Amino acid sequence: MRIVTERLKLLPLKVQDLKNYVLDYSFFADSLGINYEAKVISDFMKGIFEIKIGKIEGDPENWLLYTYWIILDRQFNEEAGMIGFKGLPDANGRVEIGYGTEEKFRFRGYMTESLRVLCDWSFTNLFLNIICASVKKDNPASIRVLEKNNFKLFDEDRDYYWYELKKSFENGGKNEKDNI
Repeated sequence: MRIVTERLKLLPLKVQDLKNYVLDYSFFADSLGINYEAKVISDFMKGIFEIKIGKIEGDPENWLLYTYWIILDRQFNEEAGMIGFKGLPDANGRVEIGYGTEEKFRFRGYMTESLRVLCDWSFTNLFLNIICASVKKDNPASIRVLEKNNFKLFDEDRDYYWYELKKSFENGGKNEKDNI
């Protein structure tokens, strides 16, 4: 399973892929046949991966809502970033999404493109109704990614803005702007 655009390929990572990513990134990259540079995974991210692995192992049927999707730059066949949901949707079909871009691939529109295609795919295939995201107020790049994808501000606290994108039923489940 994968989502492909002109510039990118998004692949959902299975449990073993997630384990390989944190244990030995070069082995992980080789096993997927992707090019890579040396990479150090922070202890914080290792902890996040362990949480995701535990959730997938406890609920394998819903693995696509727990895993990370690796974003590959098709030209260089390298990891450009990661994107993924933070768990099961609530009773209203609302789920949170998170994402990050590798430094050398920032400011190319990759995350805007990745968020758009994953939201569109998910509204159709995962039967979600609302995708939300929290973003630190001092992160203008991430705010732009959300706004370019028609996410609307719905709440804030001292440090964060909360945005959401609602499924549009008028155009087959895609968000309001896109028809890919």
